[in-house]
Amino acid sequence: MIFKNLRFAVFLVLILTVVSSAAQIEQEIQQDEIERQLDSIFISSSFISLPNFSTSLTETDMQAAADSLGIELAVIKAVIEVEAGSSHCGIIAPGIPLVVFQRSVFLKKAEKNNADMKSAKNRYPELFSATPNRFLSRSLRHHSLLKQAMDVDYNAAVETTFWGMFQIGGFNWKRCGASSPEEFAFRMSLSEKEQLRYFTKFIQRGDMLQSLRDKNWARFAAVYNGPAYRRHNYHVRLAEAYKKHKLENV
Repeated sequence: MIFKNLRFAVFLVLILTVVSSAAQIEQEIQQDEIERQLDSIFISSSFISLPNFSTSLTETDMQAAADSLGIELAVIKAVIEVEAGSSHCGIIAPGIPLVVFQRSVFLKKAEKNNADMKSAKNRYPELFSATPNRFLSRSLRHHSLLKQAMDVDYNAAVETTFWGMFQIGGFNWKRCGASSPEEFAFRMSLSEKEQLRYFTKFIQRGDMLQSLRDKNWARFAAVYNGPAYRRHNYHVRLAEAYKKHKLENV
């Protein structure tokens, strides 16, 4: 009996190992395929391979933007920290911006725009599923869904996504000075410097500049993050991030 139980246990371990290995292989295949396609969403790989092409934001870039807005450098750094997270990056890899795609909002907007939702559901069932693909990282999942959404309704996809290190909603493309949603997505994918340029225009045109000059974080967050800012403590997190970066610059 003991021998039979042991043999069954060994058999079960082998089965689980095979299943786990197959899942890992499937995950790697999916990630490789998505990563291969990502640069074709916004910017060709030949463009981002040009000499002197840089995606990273520098201290000099941030200081110049702060001076142009009449705010402290620590203020810009605080917004970046709260919006971009601990990585402080807006470009994941050359030509690939940080994005947060709002799936449910997109579906409503695309339907309102009379997109062919029946055909879209047949082609992209994952786009219509509330269950996330567990084989993909959070970042790749957002990019995968965004790519599918763009094929269904490009403008709606751009407008229902939050972009870059400042997480500006794509529906603000006009406020940022873009001529179209397509230009907005392209510029947001070029570099963090372009993301900063759009941020400065958005702040100037969005009636938020004085709030940043006054360090009135609640008033700023109410406009920038929406009415739910208190529930997510945006104003508190901004204030704390500002204090930290202010001390660093002393």
